[in-house]
Amino acid sequence: MQHFQNEIKLPSRIRLLEITLVNYPIMYGLLRPTIVLPIETYTKEEQYFIMRHELQHYFYKDNWRKQIIEILCALYWWNPFVYILRKQLYIVYFLCLNMTTYQGFSITNGLWTV
Repeated sequence: MQHFQNEIKLPSRIRLLEITLVNYPIMYGLLRPTIVLPIETYTKEEQYFIMRHELQHYFYKDNWRKQIIEILCALYWWNPFVYILRKQLYIVYFLCLNMTTYQGFSITNGLWTV
């Protein structure tokens, strides 16, 4: 993934780590976001979509949104509607993120094309 990091411009605040302890790409951190990737061999196309997806989390401030939702759940732990709201918001975030990640691309013979 190191050579791919040189091909795209990551915002200076974002760190990129490859470790064996994760099975799928994740992003964590509020003040110093970090993209954590499993140590695997990805095709250029897979690398592109993984990084595009994880960077969308950064640009849409998903980590901040999720923290606010979790604080609301902690404050209103007795209210079942706050947990329903959390679940619905996470679904909306997921769908919006995937729509923007793959916007302008179509799948042909298993390959993403413009």
